[in-house]
Amino acid sequence: MSVFDPRNLPAREEELFNYGTDKINMLTSFYGSPQKVILDGQEAVSQRDIHHEETASEWKLFRRIIFKQYRDKSLQDVLLTLIGKDDMRAGFPNLSKLAEILEVIPVTTATVERSFSSMKLIKTRLRSRMGEETLEHTMRICIEGPQQLSEQTLEHIIDEYRKIKRRKIVL
Repeated sequence: MSVFDPRNLPAREEELFNYGTDKINMLTSFYGSPQKVILDGQEAVSQRDIHHEETASEWKLFRRIIFKQYRDKSLQDVLLTLIGKDDMRAGFPNLSKLAEILEVIPVTTATVERSFSSMKLIKTRLRSRMGEETLEHTMRICIEGPQQLSEQTLEHIIDEYRKIKRRKIVL
């Protein structure tokens, strides 16, 4: 992803000739080749996401555009321009697809590890029958919710819960 970052560009345009080619080749060798996937015991071959040769030629032109027009912008600005503008998507379809892929790949595993940690705290042996939807909602509260609730907020939540109808039929 650093290949798209304007801060990593060379100082002079003459040095731009080979800039980022090795990184683009590495990315296109992975995303530009079909991948074997095994689903339900059956092997399937996924389509390639981008074309290697076309991406390399798009990169030769796009790195000059970054150098001239986006030098003082951030990486996020470059990626959003590449993904969001229709003329850029039409002119650089493979680089746009690559930028979309790079936008959703997590940079670190910290958020994933935090999610599994909170799931382990929530879904214990005593709560093993918790449904997937309930687990997801509870995890979202645990991860994204406030660290501590005020007494007033807690009382409000308890009052709202009391207003809900009983779910079990009393026999």
